[in-house]
Amino acid sequence: MKCEPVKISNPSFEAKGGWSHSGKGGYAIVSGTSYSGKQSIKVVNGGAKQTLQFPTGVRKFVFSAFSRNSGVNGKISSSYSLWCDIKLTDGKWLYGQHTNFLMKSGAVPYSWHERRLHVSNKKDITEVTCSLIFRNYAGGRAFFDHVRMWIFPEDVDFKDCKYTYLV
Repeated sequence: MKCEPVKISNPSFEAKGGWSHSGKGGYAIVSGTSYSGKQSIKVVNGGAKQTLQFPTGVRKFVFSAFSRNSGVNGKISSSYSLWCDIKLTDGKWLYGQHTNFLMKSGAVPYSWHERRLHVSNKKDITEVTCSLIFRNYAGGRAFFDHVRMWIFPEDVDFKDCKYTYLV
């Protein structure tokens, strides 16, 4: 087995459901700006999160999404990121695994771009709660779309994945 896509509920926000609000402001589904399909989510100060269960034996995964932002003043940080909290088979949690999105300050929007969070652990992972986060940037907003995840056998390198998509 090579990398295997994981079914994410409502990955391109074309319907309601599948995601929970994260942070103070949560998110809103919007039309007219999207990476794929007709809709995405807009986040002003908060985000969206989803919890997924993994089959036995998973120690590696990739979480991916596309995003763009506008009106942002600030530096690249975990306040604009893909973020996962990971539950291990022994019941312990690994909090705050993340990768940051790119930003462009000011009125010129940053175009759609993908970020991938690569996670590899020595113990089996049973559950992840992964979030799309944009918070603590006065006056800015971010859009997220086209969310994907893949799990890997321990002996498969991240670069060997063909990253096929489930729709």
